[in-house]
Amino acid sequence: CTRCTNLVYLNLRSCLAVTDAGIDVLAILPSLTHINISGIVISDQTLETLGRSGKIKEMTVSECKSISDGGIKRFSMDVKHLDYMDFSFCRQLSNQSIKHLSFNCHKLTSLTMVGCPRITDTGIQYLGAACTYLHYLDISGCIHITDKALKCLWKGCLQLRILKMLYCPNITRQAVSKYTSRIQKYEYNNDDPPQWFGYDSQVRTPKNQKKILAREKSLSIKSEDTAQPTESKQ
Repeated sequence: CTRCTNLVYLNLRSCLAVTDAGIDVLAILPSLTHINISGIVISDQTLETLGRSGKIKEMTVSECKSISDGGIKRFSMDVKHLDYMDFSFCRQLSNQSIKHLSFNCHKLTSLTMVGCPRITDTGIQYLGAACTYLHYLDISGCIHITDKALKCLWKGCLQLRILKMLYCPNITRQAVSKYTSRIQKYEYNNDDPPQWFGYDSQVRTPKNQKKILAREKSLSIKSEDTAQPTESKQ
């Protein structure tokens, strides 16, 4: 790494042999500002190490299942110039991660958090309150976000130009029509997330919940029918 003093961008996506120790070495690179460590088994220690450098402008940690809200907090405290963040499919992260990013990284212009079911309207409220430069936002698959979130973005994120909200069953078409007139481009549907989002075994989406309840009711009726006493011959 001592020979890579001019390295600016590094993509280590799915390099499973890379560990926290390897990332520690990267932190000493003076020019490194853009890094992708998606799909790697790293801990909060890695986030803290990269954050301490204070130079990171673009960070992608999608599918990093071992990081936590605490790691995002420690990372965000020192990266005042962070412009781009992607923690898609980090299903363990919650509104607290957005809170720390919003109030520590005011220059954030692009945020992607696809497939994060623990994110709710509260997280979007943090964005609306602090991320006035936000230009791009992808909340696809954040199934608990509602129309209230769109209202918060409309009031607070005046620079927002691209908004993706696929597989958001709690956002209505009426709200999309009302709060996207300033948006240059948006993508929307209210379908349940597809199976590859990995929600089936972990999260009950609103539409799936209805299907499950209907199925359970049907099975209950069938069970009652089969449990009726039969006439016996005397």
